[in-house]
Amino acid sequence: YTARAYDAVLVLVEAMSTADSMSGADIRDAIYAIDGLEGVADTYSFDDKGDPTNASYVVKEVVGDGTVVEVE
Repeated sequence: YTARAYDAVLVLVEAMSTADSMSGADIRDAIYAIDGLEGVADTYSFDDKGDPTNASYVVKEVVGDGTVVEVE
């Protein structure tokens, strides 16, 4: 988890350095504008809702009978 935590701070620092101000809205908009930021664990880009466009992880869920299924 260390590499992902480092990259999360990297994304925040990048957004803070490019935002118009330190307001939450401006930092949010700067995060949304990140495209191709090279981190330790991955390269980061975000869409207009702030979701990563190139997520390299899989979300799984344990359903009622104990079966593990991938969440789409």
